[in-house]
Amino acid sequence: MITLKPTKRDIIFDRFFEKKNNYEYFYYEEDPTVECDIELFGYSKFACDAAYEDSEVQWNYIVKDHKILGITAIKNDGNNLKIKFLEINSKFRGHGFGSETMEYFKSLKDNNQYKAILLYPKDKEVAEYFYKPLGFKENGKELIY
Repeated sequence: MITLKPTKRDIIFDRFFEKKNNYEYFYYEEDPTVECDIELFGYSKFACDAAYEDSEVQWNYIVKDHKILGITAIKNDGNNLKIKFLEINSKFRGHGFGSETMEYFKSLKDNNQYKAILLYPKDKEVAEYFYKPLGFKENGKELIY
């Protein structure tokens, strides 16, 4: 089962973009049994600048079996949950963890915690083959569930 472990945006950027301290592996700051191979993340700083600039975004590690599988940035705007950024570690892609993460988010809406789940994909191809089969529909520049 996927869990989300909250972290701070500055920690994400220090570890993944600035690569301070030349990490190869690191451990979740709140639980040293959770580890991550930093070199296996393929996203760029540009891909999540908008999420980083928004101080109300909550950054989370996506964790399963004591491994950090990915990172997500989400924002609760009252009625809706906005997924501003989602990245699965390249080592774990193709194993259903991205879909499992999205099913977790969808369950929050299905359990009436939110009216809608909103996404802002930068890549239309990803929207077509990943998000739309999960039930997301186009709504202007966003996808909605």
